[in-house]
Amino acid sequence: MVRVSYNGYSWPIEVTQAGNAAATSYSAWAEANGLDGAWNAKDANGIYNVFRYAFGVAKGNFTETPLINIAFEDGKPVIKTPPVVNAYGFTFWVASSDVVDGTENVVNYPLDASGKTMIEGNVRPTRFFRLRAELAQ
Repeated sequence: MVRVSYNGYSWPIEVTQAGNAAATSYSAWAEANGLDGAWNAKDANGIYNVFRYAFGVAKGNFTETPLINIAFEDGKPVIKTPPVVNAYGFTFWVASSDVVDGTENVVNYPLDASGKTMIEGNVRPTRFFRLRAELAQ
């Protein structure tokens, strides 16, 4: 469950996977795709398995769309990822912080399933962005 707030109002939003009669859990997806390790384990390239699950890339590199990229539209940062194809059991965020290790002045933005997350509001001149996943409650 994700909460979106704007102008003092807050709405709950639940991201569901479209196109499948039944959502696929990480463990079922990993087994079907020959991926070893827990959702929070990293592969040899340092990519967490949960992001391979989210974007449907079981092996190899993210070639068509990088795992994460940044562009600017109307002066605002836009975080670009592959479209989310598996979200069952997880909540995904773009975490923004003042320092590269992600520990100061952290702001989380819900990851847009389309692969294009616009960062709204006042954005500091120097920000670092990373993807974040957590088990859904």
